[in-house]
Amino acid sequence: VTGVAMVENPDLLPKAESSAGARGIFQVMPFHAGRYRCGSSDLRDIPSNVCHGVRILANLVREARGNVATALLRYNGCVRGTRTPNCHRY
Repeated sequence: VTGVAMVENPDLLPKAESSAGARGIFQVMPFHAGRYRCGSSDLRDIPSNVCHGVRILANLVREARGNVATALLRYNGCVRGTRTPNCHRY
């Protein structure tokens, strides 16, 4: 989990926003806001962002049947997206 945060937002800036619109420490996309009972849908709120990020990752690991490598690639958007160069190194 710490590794995901450090890759997604190495400076751990809670107000960070990517060119794709992902927000916060875990670079959570806005369409996830409020979907995981995290107390707040404000993705710039640190506890809310961490909660969303961890729950998204947990769901992806579950969907990948425990394959963490696949889940990490999906978290980064590497499986469907092409916005992140060299994303397979994630």
